[in-house]
Amino acid sequence: LVIYRAIRDKLDPMSMARFTESLANWWVEDGAITKYRWALESLEEWGTESSLAKVGEWLRVWIKKRKRSPAQAALGLLARRATDSALHDLDDIAHGNASPAFAEMARQEFAKAATARGLSTEQLADRIVPMLGLDTTGARVFSAGKKQVRAILRAGGKIELRDDDGKILRSMPKGAISDSTVPSPSEWLKEIKKRLKGVLAHQANRLERAMIGGRSWPYPEWSTLFLQHPILRTLAPLLVWHAESAGGPMLFRVAEDYTLADIDDREITLAGDAVIHIPHPISWTQEIRDRWRQLLIDYAIEQPFP
Repeated sequence: LVIYRAIRDKLDPMSMARFTESLANWWVEDGAITKYRWALESLEEWGTESSLAKVGEWLRVWIKKRKRSPAQAALGLLARRATDSALHDLDDIAHGNASPAFAEMARQEFAKAATARGLSTEQLADRIVPMLGLDTTGARVFSAGKKQVRAILRAGGKIELRDDDGKILRSMPKGAISDSTVPSPSEWLKEIKKRLKGVLAHQANRLERAMIGGRSWPYPEWSTLFLQHPILRTLAPLLVWHAESAGGPMLFRVAEDYTLADIDDREITLAGDAVIHIPHPISWTQEIRDRWRQLLIDYAIEQPFP
């Protein structure tokens, strides 16, 4: 350990990230033997967001297969790193299909992280939704020779590739590059497609809990979360929202261009003092339910939960 501390600052972080990820992969493929779990724990210092995401995948498998020792090691690693991505996985474990014991462990670690940041667990969960390399419009731009390729996240979780002329591409062009060499554009595309389904399912589950629990957001915070986050802005147009302000209550939806529209499909503007929540349809009249249902049908909008 003394020797390691003496040389660690001379080690190349990118090289060490690749090495420790390979080491952790070897440990998993060799059966995740408890006495060698230091191979996994090496990711605590050198692991990248990509390798930590892989730890989250392993954790779910080990919980499902009731492999307590490696699952505990993985959960502890994510809790100690406490990156946004790692905490997102813990929140998913806490509210997913994990055994009660592991769900409780994940809840406790998540609560500790929230306290450390001076936030409630709900506020922390809002702030750690992964962006997966996308900008606030849900896109990422790559260079391909003299042209550019734009990867765009569409509603429903589909990644669409378009060139400068707006033509849809079937795959990432060979030789495409980005502002980051790790991962490569093709590796990033493969990784984001793999992760999107789980991330969107977790966020839909979280929003359903917010509806049931009556949670609300001040309008400025809601706007930042649901109109400027690449993941949440794909879910916001699938729901009906309720705003309460000095001007009175208002049911509305987020339109395709991210303007706001009322039940008559007219564009609206909300007051800055508005407080927004996801209304439970049990509180509506039958007429209101029928009108909103028909509007969603007209726009072929499939809600993420009943």
